[in-house]
Amino acid sequence: MISDVADVTINQQLTVIPKWGIRRNIGKTNFNYELGFGIGRRFYRSESETAADLHLRIGYTF
Repeated sequence: MISDVADVTINQQLTVIPKWGIRRNIGKTNFNYELGFGIGRRFYRSESETAADLHLRIGYTF
């Protein structure tokens, strides 16, 4: 059960996005950043469209 509301529907979708990424340290510290980008297809109901995914992450390695 997802909700207490009657007649709730879930739309089926599938997204396939191959991604390319790179992770680098910031100087000689334990901090790092990561960049990623990908282009793929998104299938929603009976339609499909081109989708893009972009991310930027900053992290710390213990």
